[in-house]
Amino acid sequence: STADTEILSFVDQATFRQGDYYTVNFDVNALGETFVSGGPLAFSDVRSNQSAVVKQGWAIQDAVSRVLEFSGAEKVILVGHSMGGLAGREYLQDPDNWQPDGEHHVAKLLTIGTPHGGSNTGIGPFSLLGGFDETSEAVRDLRHQSLFFSGQYLDGGVESSFSVFQNDDVNCNGPTGDPMIGLNERQSPVDVDYACIIGDLSGLGGDGVVDADRADINNYLLAPPPMVSQSADRYTVGSDHFSVH
Repeated sequence: STADTEILSFVDQATFRQGDYYTVNFDVNALGETFVSGGPLAFSDVRSNQSAVVKQGWAIQDAVSRVLEFSGAEKVILVGHSMGGLAGREYLQDPDNWQPDGEHHVAKLLTIGTPHGGSNTGIGPFSLLGGFDETSEAVRDLRHQSLFFSGQYLDGGVESSFSVFQNDDVNCNGPTGDPMIGLNERQSPVDVDYACIIGDLSGLGGDGVVDADRADINNYLLAPPPMVSQSADRYTVGSDHFSVH
């Protein structure tokens, strides 16, 4: 009921082969099939792309492990569009996610239209059009602190014991009500190159879904103590959220 079984090991391992570019699509069903429909809304029977970002970080861990094994590379480059960029950060900013040798094996993280500072967009008609469940774990994790949302995943705070979301277990450890250290309160590895592509349509100050300032990873990278900001390459393009990539 909380999508745990929908994020599987890196799928199609029988046909997995050596390559230069691999994709991880969270919008899959239990068989690893992408873009499955069958409900009243598009993708409404698909849960993995609406799972907690913590779980998506686990999926990145598994994918990195498989790619390193098959490619023989020492490091990978992570490229994440929208919430995929947060999945990459979740992997990097929690050493418990790293590989068995204690290293993350990531050379660079490039985020594209990623709501590093959160997005409270997507309420009502937008969600219906996109087939998103406003009560899902992912929607909860994308919310930043406001009058209506707690934003514990990104900004920290105490997990709710009851909310409008289908699961209040933000850190996916079982119980609810834990104090959370938000993603944007955790340090970022200094041995990784960072870059972000930001959509900024004329007059909108963002790509229609994510504000430009909230898509700028420079505002959310904290180096180890004294927790000073790191610097990332920033590229701004005049595209909306769904064509910025």
